[in-house]
Amino acid sequence: MDARLSPLLERVYGVSRDSIRANDMFLVRYDGEGQQALKVHTDSSHISFNILLNDGFEGGGTRFHSRHDDAHEDARPEPGQVLINNAMVHHEGLPTTKGIRYILVGFMNVDVKDPWTSARKNVSWFSTYLSFPWLTVCLKEALMVSRQKGGGVNRNANHPVFSKNFYINSLLTHSVMKLSLLGDASAPHGIVSLVNQEDSDAYIDSLDTFYESSGKHFKDARWYSGQQIALNLDGTFRANWQERTNNPDKFRDDLF
Repeated sequence: MDARLSPLLERVYGVSRDSIRANDMFLVRYDGEGQQALKVHTDSSHISFNILLNDGFEGGGTRFHSRHDDAHEDARPEPGQVLINNAMVHHEGLPTTKGIRYILVGFMNVDVKDPWTSARKNVSWFSTYLSFPWLTVCLKEALMVSRQKGGGVNRNANHPVFSKNFYINSLLTHSVMKLSLLGDASAPHGIVSLVNQEDSDAYIDSLDTFYESSGKHFKDARWYSGQQIALNLDGTFRANWQERTNNPDKFRDDLF
């Protein structure tokens, strides 16, 4: 992850790799005789990625939709390729009509500070506070956290809960919707292949070689210990997701 995925996210989105935090990673199975597809949705993160893990199936892929009009584009990666997208773009999993399709999915957040220590990350205003997608996700997360009740969710008592004020919740909801529409209108969707298939082996080898020789000079992304948490609007820790509360040992970096 640090050798191959972090540099790609850093280059494409203009953020430092130490600001990148996985908030959730999981395996998805699409089955021609079971769950074939996933309806249109957005993800709970700033950046999403999925890696196709196998072949031997028919159908599948990801369709990206524009809220601004009826336009859409389809992506059908080859096994081993990673598909990276702004998590707030409307998208769906296209039907797998035959066989079984496995993908590794990651929801990645870009943090302006360490959620627990408040240490600043090396990220610019242009990729955070001046970015419509980044702001939209932060507002959406604040609203979602405000609606959580019990069920093992831990709360940081030093910060107020937005759900105590109906008008603030309404303002956040409308802000998320408007920012999403504005983002679609100002940044038309498109699919770009960053590495040609015939150059993929050389590209991977160069990433591995660079990380082996120079990786110690970089601060790595946080892949496991920062998963399944919710933040306040100022970037500080607010609450654990229920799964993290119930199984804290699953989120230790030293397990991998």
